[in-house]
Amino acid sequence: MKVRYVHTNIVTKDWQRLAAFYQQALDCERLEPGLDIGGKWLADGTGVPDAKLTGIHLRLPGYGTTG
Repeated sequence: MKVRYVHTNIVTKDWQRLAAFYQQALDCERLEPGLDIGGKWLADGTGVPDAKLTGIHLRLPGYGTTG
């Protein structure tokens, strides 16, 4: 059985800087479009009033175009 690492969310105040680090250090590929989401469902799910997520997905090397 082959096990592959799939997904992690990292929360930070400066997501652009963190994304740049992973792109440089691990050769991650930036996936567009970016994220800019929020709403009642997110506030309810997190317990944070007016919660909003802004950021980007990064793909680790070796996962191809669908990973």
